[in-house]
Amino acid sequence: MPAMAPPNHPSMGGGMAAQPAMGGTAAPEVNIGTAPEDWKMKPPTSMRLASFEVQAEKDAVADISLILLNGAAGGVLSNVNRWQSQLGQPELTEAELAQKAQRVDSPLGEMTVVDLKGLPSGADAAKDGRIVAAMVAKDGMMFFFKMR
Repeated sequence: MPAMAPPNHPSMGGGMAAQPAMGGTAAPEVNIGTAPEDWKMKPPTSMRLASFEVQAEKDAVADISLILLNGAAGGVLSNVNRWQSQLGQPELTEAELAQKAQRVDSPLGEMTVVDLKGLPSGADAAKDGRIVAAMVAKDGMMFFFKMR
């Protein structure tokens, strides 16, 4: 299991080194292990250190990504509210986020985990409707593990 994954989480990729984090500084090298065979690895992008597509039942598709950004990356609440918007949902307050988020210990530190649901107008229910994300700050960088 890679050092970054929460306990009992499947490994997430093929032992690749991180690309530069957004903001111009080099990202730490991260071993993301080995993905399950049915996860289709997609090429990394300028923002995504790792990216996967997973086919599920009834034509559902999950887009899974690992993003590494410098600094606080806008903070947990602003990122959660951006995802809420992507799902056609209203913004959360700090108090609502505190009730909705879970805290999970990981080798990187305490992660904030959210499970957000909603279907924006005109969205495809097989490809949208839910975001599960974990965020953790480590060494001046913010790690985002996101599944949509």
